[in-house]
Amino acid sequence: MNGIRNSRAIPTVTTTTSSSTTSTTEEKTTTVARTTTTTATPTTTRRKMRT
Repeated sequence: MNGIRNSRAIPTVTTTTSSSTTSTTEEKTTTVARTTTTTATPTTTRRKMRT
């Protein structure tokens, strides 16, 4: 659970930096989307393993 919380904090900070620059927002948005997908993959695997 701690690992998931730390991962969520990283994209949140990135979003704040993106707000500062509009041009960077579009580029950073793609990075955030990729990070979310990677985080969702291990989360599902861990949940299935626990079951």
